[in-house]
Formats: sequence, C-alpha cells, structure tokens
Amino acid sequence: MTPDPTVYAIRAPKQVPLNQVDQELSRIWATQDDGQLKTRASTFNLIVFSGGVALDLENTIGAVAVQYPCRTLAIMDDPTAPADTVATEVTAYCPLGSGGQPAPVCCEYVTLRATGNALHELYTTVLPLLIPDLPTYLWWQGIFMPTDSLFSNLRVLAERLIVDSGTPGTAADLTTLDQLPTDQAIGDLNWWRLAPWRELTAKAFDNEGRLAALSEVHRVELEYVGPNLAQPLLFLGWLSSRLGWQFQEQWDNGAVVFSGPQGEIEAVWREVPGTTVGALATVRLLINNERYLLIRSGVIADCVQLQLEEEGQCTFEQVTALGELRLDELLAQELQTNSQTDPYYREALAMACTLSAP
Repeated sequence: MTPDPTVYAIRAPKQVPLNQVDQELSRIWATQDDGQLKTRASTFNLIVFSGGVALDLENTIGAVAVQYPCRTLAIMDDPTAPADTVATEVTAYCPLGSGGQPAPVCCEYVTLRATGNALHELYTTVLPLLIPDLPTYLWWQGIFMPTDSLFSNLRVLAERLIVDSGTPGTAADLTTLDQLPTDQAIGDLNWWRLAPWRELTAKAFDNEGRLAALSEVHRVELEYVGPNLAQPLLFLGWLSSRLGWQFQEQWDNGAVVFSGPQGEIEAVWREVPGTTVGALATVRLLINNERYLLIRSGVIADCVQLQLEEEGQCTFEQVTALGELRLDELLAQELQTNSQTDPYYREALAMACTLSAP
C-alpha cells in the first residue's frame, strides 16, 4: 500500500469562538509568512462526522484537496469537551507533494468538538459555517442512527451521503442504508473496493460463447475475511441483480437459494483467515461439473486473478491490480461521480439486505 500522504498546517490549529470562524480563516490566508503562494479556493463543503477522534483525517482531507479544494467541517463526538458547549478550532492544511514540496491548493479545516446536547444540536451551528452556493457532502464515519437529530438534519442538508460499509462491525448498517429515502444520494467507499471483482466477473463473459455459460451457473461460493460481511453480501447482491436471479429461501446451513432462467442457484459464503478485515478473498462460480470460474486474491501480490477452468484446463485468464486504496483515493473516486446513487449499488444493497435478514 502506498504510504499515507502528509500535510502541513499553514498555521497551528487555533481555538476561536464560533462567530469568529470566518474572520480567523481570512487572517490565516492574509498572514502567510513562508514565502509560498497558496490558493484559497473551495469547490464544495465537506462535513465529516466521527464517533470519536478521527485518526489521520487531516492527511486524508488534505490529499483530496489537491484535486478538490474544499471547506471541511470535522465534527467530533468528544466526551472530554465541555458540557453544552462547542469547542472550535480553525486552520488550513496543505498537502506535501513529491520531494516534500507544498501543493499550492489548501483545504480550510474547521474542527467542532462537542458531546451530549451540544453535539445533537450542532446542526444549527454548522449552517452558517457552510460556504453558500456550493454543494455539501456529508461523510458519516459513525454508526448510522436514522432517528438521531444530528444525523437526520445533516443528511437532509447534504446533496450526497458518503459512508463506508467496509469498516469493522458495520455490515448490519446495510439495512439502515437501504431504508433511507430513495431520493437520498448515497456513496459507499466499499463499493469502490469491489470494483476489480465486479469488472473481472463481467470480463469473463464478454464474448458470445462465454456469455451463454452464465445461464448454466448453478452454485456461487464466496470466501471473505471476517467479521464484516458487507463485501460478500454486496457482491452477491450485484451478481444476482444483474443476472435477474430471484431470492427463494435461506437454508439452515446458511446457504441461500435463487431461482434463475435455468433453475435453482445455490450460494454460500464462509469466513477465512486474513489481515484485511471484511475483504473478499475468493469468488467461485460453478457452471457445470467440468467448468467453473475462479477469482481470487493473494496469488499475485496486490492483484486479483481470474481463471476460467474447463475440463481441467485454464481457457481464460486475466489479472487486475487490487492494491488497497487509501481513504483519500477512495474519497476522490466518490467525489468524481455524479450526484445520484449508482443504480447498480442500490439494487445490490437491496438484495444484500434480503440475504442478511434473519
């Protein structure tokens, strides 16, 4: 994995009253003394909520600012914050490029620390800090709480809700995501991690001869690194929705059964050892007794390998890079998309929730 990018602050974070945030940001840009020209520019507002102190969030946002300058409002649920008040810090972070040279475009960064009632009522505090006439994105890093006032108010405020179903312990949150109104645009960073698996599966059947074999698939076997089930559930949700399979039932052994064009399809998943929590490790599509498609990671470092086996012979093979993307790279991918939810993700999410239901 590529080392995390580094950033530096134009000035050390300074605590200021809420009503002086804009004045303090103006002072930061007016009093640079390092001799380097910096550009004050913002293309959107980014609200980031963390259930605790977010590790290395400054590096993540600073790296994104090279391509997408923004004003970031980082909201921290900090139990050490004074009761019924909001502690506010202001600075601007600039990424360091190759050779340690500072990038000319920097990110305005406002940290809001609160707890209790002050945290839940922070919505009214955030509004005047947003730059008018720019889109607003909400990156929610905590547990999804649809009934929580802060979550519900910030979600409505944002043009797009960005989440990561790949973080430990959040697979159950897929159901909460699926229950959000359909007009809420959602971006899941974990969906980008699945992109190489989806692309290789599609490429395996990109000619007329192999395409016909799709109707012969009768079993799907998935392996993943536990305990987070989101990736195998989303992959199976994507595959079944693309092929028009209909969920039928879940057996006592955990297997699920779909009905397809040519009959029943059985799907199973199991947990295997590994270091990347929640990562998909193997996909096997059994086409008939002498033919199967195998996609797996780990055979070649930082790659996913696809093999189509027919009568004991490999008749098609392809390798795609799988290097674990940094958070800033995943976030940059998400910011390149349009303002609507990927319809394939919506369908995969709905099926994933059906599969994970008790």
